[in-house]
Amino acid sequence: MQTENRKKQPTLRQIKTFTAEYVPIEDRVRLNCVDAQGMTFAFWLTRRLSDNFVTVAADKIAEVATTKGLGGASAHSATLNQLEQQVARQERAAAFPNWLREDDKIDPSISLLN
Repeated sequence: MQTENRKKQPTLRQIKTFTAEYVPIEDRVRLNCVDAQGMTFAFWLTRRLSDNFVTVAADKIAEVATTKGLGGASAHSATLNQLEQQVARQERAAAFPNWLREDDKIDPSISLLN
């Protein structure tokens, strides 16, 4: 039975979507994922893993930006701008949870003056 377990290859899943959630009791970040087949799974990010991930991701962004001629400073600025826009959208959504948003559709054939 042990030889069977050793022969099994781990399944490589392709993540289609995920959400990140900080869990204060665990003091960790949990990624809730959905793979390409629609199966759900979760995994935890420890601080050590997160620190390493951020370092590697920042280096990769700088490398890609340099090879595409964007330069490190421009790529950094563009990334910060995107993050600031995302935070602003989240703050607006939290401040006005029931407010009409851009993605809400209004049927122009409906008249309120009847």
